[in-house]
Amino acid sequence: LEKGKTFILDIDCIGESNICLIDSEPMYPIGTTINYDSSFEVLLDFADEYLQKNYLIDSSSMPTDNQKVVLAGYRVMGLITTEAPNGQNVNYHTSKDTMDKIKWDSVEDVKNFLVEYLSYFDDISKDYII
Repeated sequence: LEKGKTFILDIDCIGESNICLIDSEPMYPIGTTINYDSSFEVLLDFADEYLQKNYLIDSSSMPTDNQKVVLAGYRVMGLITTEAPNGQNVNYHTSKDTMDKIKWDSVEDVKNFLVEYLSYFDDISKDYII
């Protein structure tokens, strides 16, 4: 894949009620911040309109699989996840993290967002190719 023409949008931990767009993560083991690609701003612009600003923006509290990809020179646009209303996904990676706890309406909302975003980004992506 060509690094300047490849945009990665990670989707992880979908199943809670609040859509959250992640723009950075801590580097392991050092702890300094790894910011995702500047195309994250395009994602925010689209989310502002499509989600009517009804979403969260955050940085990951822990390193993700994106770290190796970013350090290899690829453009990670961001990570889309969902969070519980209180901000705590209490069942995450526990024995209580089961399919019956997934909020399937949220999964559908994220899917619809992605379908529309991919069409939108496809129309403007030539402006972001290095």
